Order: sequence, then C-alpha cells, then structure tokens
Amino acid sequence: MGFEIQVEQSDHTENGTADMEQLIGASIFLLPIVIFGVALVLRISSEVQPEASWSGRLRKQLFVSSYATLGIGLLILLATALLGRPIAMIVFVLFLAAATQLIDIELKMAATRRRGQEVELLWMLATSIRSSRNLAEDVEAYARGSWGDRHKRLLELANRMRQGLPHSELAVPQGLLSRAATLEIQAGLQAGKLAEALRHAAVKRTQQLTDATDSVDAHAAITYPLAVMSVMVLMVGFVMYYIIPKFRKIFDDFGTELPRLTIMLINISDMVVNYWYLGLPLLYPAFIAAGVISKAHFDGWQVLWQKWGGWWHVRPHTSDILRSLASTVAMGAPLERGLDPFVSSSGPVLLQRRAAAIRYGLAQGDSCWGLLEREGFLVTREVVLIEAAQRAGNLPWALELLAESLDRRWLFRLAAAMELLRPVAILALGVVVAFVVIGLFMPLVKLLNDLS
Repeated sequence: MGFEIQVEQSDHTENGTADMEQLIGASIFLLPIVIFGVALVLRISSEVQPEASWSGRLRKQLFVSSYATLGIGLLILLATALLGRPIAMIVFVLFLAAATQLIDIELKMAATRRRGQEVELLWMLATSIRSSRNLAEDVEAYARGSWGDRHKRLLELANRMRQGLPHSELAVPQGLLSRAATLEIQAGLQAGKLAEALRHAAVKRTQQLTDATDSVDAHAAITYPLAVMSVMVLMVGFVMYYIIPKFRKIFDDFGTELPRLTIMLINISDMVVNYWYLGLPLLYPAFIAAGVISKAHFDGWQVLWQKWGGWWHVRPHTSDILRSLASTVAMGAPLERGLDPFVSSSGPVLLQRRAAAIRYGLAQGDSCWGLLEREGFLVTREVVLIEAAQRAGNLPWALELLAESLDRRWLFRLAAAMELLRPVAILALGVVVAFVVIGLFMPLVKLLNDLS
C-alpha cells in the first residue's frame, strides 16, 4: 500500500514537472510576442501624436518606453537562454531580428521626416524673404508646429533674427538644413540673391523627396547577405547544440565506428558549444555593417561618402562644388563666389586647401575648369563637357546635370559592388550546410551497410 502511494506521488511529481516544462516552453514563445506587441503599440501611440511643442514631451516618453520594453524583452530572453534553455536562444535571435527590423523602419521614417521638414522650412524661408515679411515672426510661427530639438533650434533662429542679425545666419550650420542646402544659401547670399537661392534649393529638395530611387538597391544588397548569414548561424548553432549530441549518443549505443568527416563535425560542434564566447569578435563586422546601413538610412549614402571618404580625397565633394558654381553662374555672380563657402567651411582641411588654391588661380586669370581638374575635382572628359556647355550658353544647366550624374553614378557603383556580396553569402551558406548534412548522413549509410 505504501509502495502504491509512493508510485502515485512519483507520477504526480513527474506530471507536475512536465506541466511546468510545457508552461515554461509556452511562455518562451508567448512572452516575446506580448512584449513586442506592447512596444509596437507604444511606438504607434507616439507617432500619432500631433507635431506640436506641447506634445513633444509625451511623444518622447512614449518613444523611450517602447524601446525600453524591447530592451527588457531581450534581457529576459538572453537570461533564459543562459540558464540552460536552448530554445530561448533561438527565440532571442528571432526577437532581435524583429527589433532590428523595427529600428531600420524607424530610421527610414526619421530620414524621410527630416527631408520633408527641410523642404517645408526652405519653402517658408523663400516665401517670407520674397514677400519681404518679418522673417523672425514667420520662423517663430513655423516653430509652433514642431517639437523637440527642432522646436528649440527654430526658436533660437527666430530670436537671433529678432535681435537684428543678418540673413547670413541662415547659412550657419545649426541642424535645420542639410550641408548642400546651406552651401546653396551661402552662394545666394554672396551673389545678393538669397530668395532665388532658397527657392532653387526648395525645388531641388522637393524633387529629391519625391524620387523613389533613393539607393534602395544598395540597402537591399547589403541587408540580404547579413540576413542570410544570420539565418545560417542560427540554424547551424541549433544543430550543433541540440542535434549532434543526440546523434552521437545514438551511434555510440550501436557501437558503430564513425567516418572521419563526422568525427570532424562532432569535434567542431563540441568546440563551438564549449567555447562559443570566442566567436563573439566575429560579430563585430556584422554590427559595423548594420551601423553603416543605419547611418546611410538616416543621412543618405552620398552624405555618408562625403563625411568619410571626403577626408582623404576631394572627389566626393565634386557634386557640391558644381552645384554651388551653377547657382553662382545662374545668379550672375563671379565664379570665385561659389568657392567661398568651401574655403571658409568647417569641412575637411584637404577640401579647404584645394578650394583656396582654385580661388587663388581664378584671381590670377586661370580657367576654373582646368583648375578643378588639376586639383582632382574633375576629369578630362568632364572638363570638355563643361567647356562645350559654356560656349553654348548652357553652363548652369550642364553643371547641375553633371552633379546629378556624378551622384547617381556613385550610387550605381555602390549597388553593383554590394551585389557581389549575394553570391558570396550563398556560397558560404552552401558550404556550411553541405558539410553538416554530409557529416550527419554518412554514418547512416555506414550503419545500414553494417546491419545488412
């Protein structure tokens, strides 16, 4: 009788343990979905708030709460995985991928919003100056429809204008306009045609905002290999941690001698499982690539290339110089006025020196296009094109067209180079999967031969 009671208690204990395991397994899958849903609701709530100064604090609180919720979910899953729940690591990776995708969408939305706000501000400034209105009052009125840091910067600009500072304050980098727009405003100020420069910049930014070919191919070309490599690491890691140990135990029970390739796979699996932390430095390139993609989503590939590559070579700045010269020529000002913003800018020292050398050469009577070629901004075929357009009286149009062509050509080359990553990622995935599959399949063939 006592034995039967002990058996029943043991059965109840085993059933309770099994139920607890099922509950924990279900929570591992359900909890991330709930957390991600709550974070998404908070983020949407912050987005639907009106863009006004009074709503800025609430928008910021909802925004921070949404991503804090995502961070808590990631920490919970990571802690669960470290406590010996291998399935939690898989869910952690999937949750991290979903959070990364949300951040990627966030950056795209922020970049589009910033460009739209720049277009609005340029049109407002152009209309105000063209109509001879009080610029300080117009800027302050426009600031009422903004929030956060942008609201503060607009109010600061309105206060400076109200204190009697000149319109050259518009050309001071202050986080409201892009570098290209600031350079165009500087050229318009020096030519005495600020309203025309603002309107020209507004029209150009409006066209860029409606352009659907904003280097999407380059984003996809980089994102695809990263996604493939992430899936490969997830699959192979699961096989090495969960499948291969059970596989080895089965064949040890049969007493079958394993092939050399399978032994190699098992040894690699044991090394990966026992010393997985040694592979963490291999994640750094992936994090760097993800950071570059995020930065490019927000600033644009061309701006990123100018910020990084422009310190070592002047060619990335050619399109900006051509646009500045085009605005200067269209307004009837001397060509050296179009170079002044680059001489006195806070950009790379190399750019300042080369622009100053060109300006000095212009003062000596040299050809502007020959000087640009000598300093590395242009190549011979581009100089021939510009000189032909100058003789035909189409110089501003040709400079604008050449600048646009240089930007698009660079984006095309970037996309073409990134496309090479696709076959490399697929080839790496194929080699790893083939090694694992063949290593697991060969012992089965050997075992069937031995049993037959």
